Amino acid sequence: MKYLNQFKTNVFKTAIVLLLPLLLTGCCPYQLFPGGQHHCSNLDLEDLVKAGRYQEAFKQLDPKGLEDASYDYKVTYDILNVLVNGRSIRKEELYIYPTYQKYPESYAWTMLSAKVLLIYLETGKVDTKAIQDLEDFLKKYYPNRLFWIKALKDLDKTKASQASHP
Repeated sequence: MKYLNQFKTNVFKTAIVLLLPLLLTGCCPYQLFPGGQHHCSNLDLEDLVKAGRYQEAFKQLDPKGLEDASYDYKVTYDILNVLVNGRSIRKEELYIYPTYQKYPESYAWTMLSAKVLLIYLETGKVDTKAIQDLEDFLKKYYPNRLFWIKALKDLDKTKASQASHP
């Protein structure tokens, strides 16, 4: 038991010695692990989106491995991609699209957001009912994600919204 306690203490001390310099320099320790990069950049992604700085937020996202990413990450990427690139994006290019095709009636926030994006890409306008459905859902279940409502409404204001694909 004495050796086990000594081992635990040594592991803890080693972890502190390795992580403390990273934390003091502002480095995100998650980026040391595979797939951890987006956890570091997401720390201020929400603030950038709230401030309407979509280009900067989009640049923080890593498109590598999006096929295997969570639905949250896919829809985050897709929303910002459409905000930055407008209607030049085709629905088939949305990473959340294959999942939306399987579950178009789902009331998950990701599928409701995908619906807003798809209607926008098709019509060039943000659908009032779709955005209201999403807002009602977020208010009830995910109030911390309400900042996406303003971002999605801003689709109508983007210069890129005028561009459409043939």
